[in-house]
Amino acid sequence: MKKTITFLACSLLFTVAATAQDIHYIQLEATPLAVNPALTGAFDGGFRASVLYQNVWASTGIPFTSTLVSFDMPVYIMKDGDYVAVGLQYTKEIAGDGNLTNSSIIGSVAYHKLLSVFSDKKNKNTDLAVGVQAGYAQQNIDLVSLYMGNAYYYGPYMAGVSVPYQVGLGNIVSYYPVNAGISFSQALAPSFSYIAGISGNNLYQTPTPKDVAPNTRTAMQIQYAGILGVNWQITQRLSLCPAVYYQVKNTGNNTIVGNEFHYTLGKKRSNGKSPVSVFAGGWYSTGDNVVATAGAELWAFRIGLGANFHNANQGSLELTLRYTPPHHSTKNRIVPCTRF
Repeated sequence: MKKTITFLACSLLFTVAATAQDIHYIQLEATPLAVNPALTGAFDGGFRASVLYQNVWASTGIPFTSTLVSFDMPVYIMKDGDYVAVGLQYTKEIAGDGNLTNSSIIGSVAYHKLLSVFSDKKNKNTDLAVGVQAGYAQQNIDLVSLYMGNAYYYGPYMAGVSVPYQVGLGNIVSYYPVNAGISFSQALAPSFSYIAGISGNNLYQTPTPKDVAPNTRTAMQIQYAGILGVNWQITQRLSLCPAVYYQVKNTGNNTIVGNEFHYTLGKKRSNGKSPVSVFAGGWYSTGDNVVATAGAELWAFRIGLGANFHNANQGSLELTLRYTPPHHSTKNRIVPCTRF
């Protein structure tokens, strides 16, 4: 009995661990460090702090919540405009009646090289960046919620007693995620810019116990992803921000494609503060998921709401808040594209 429950619990833990790095967030704009390590520091401002909360509902009543907190900023700007940025990201996911929990904390660093492509040497309109991440992650499960009390134990009747839990079973799996990515962004005109990148997650494979099922021996699936985003200012007030994200892994592929419409309500102030703007978008992801996003950018703040409608019995809601104050350094950074 003990071996059977141990096997099932470990298999479940490693199955969840394999999907821990999946991009299941609705608003990619709010999770740049999770999208690609090279996006660390790729923003116009002094620093960037983001908070995301997601709640998934289903007809089965089994809850799933996810929280992500991230912070990144440039730490060294060179004379030629190149710069180094660092960041930190914390995530926590809780799912199921057994409170299956996945939590991680990851550090990120990126180097941005500014170039002049299709322009004069003084106009550095291109950013080539490489980034790496490393950290610690842990999955655990509340075995008490999954155990049924034994009716008999060595003869006597013991109602409601969970012997396998009393004798102790391993319910925690730890691993060390290592991710890497590269990105290329360019401003072809003052009103048109784009960014493209590729990344790999879980590049370091943690050895797993021998008693784990063969199809779950890898605690973390190696995943590769590509992203393309555009920032196109159609008029003085209206901008289109399409994007596509594609992820490849052993158990299948995941695609997110769509567009956000941005409308500016005012002009940029003399003190450097950005104008107030609103945005709304529509997205499609693998599995017939239709996603809607909306929100506002109020000076240094971006507030977003996302809703995923898979079907009448399943979907998710997501709230995001981002704060990016203007930089006060005399060394102004050049950021060709601020799509993410």
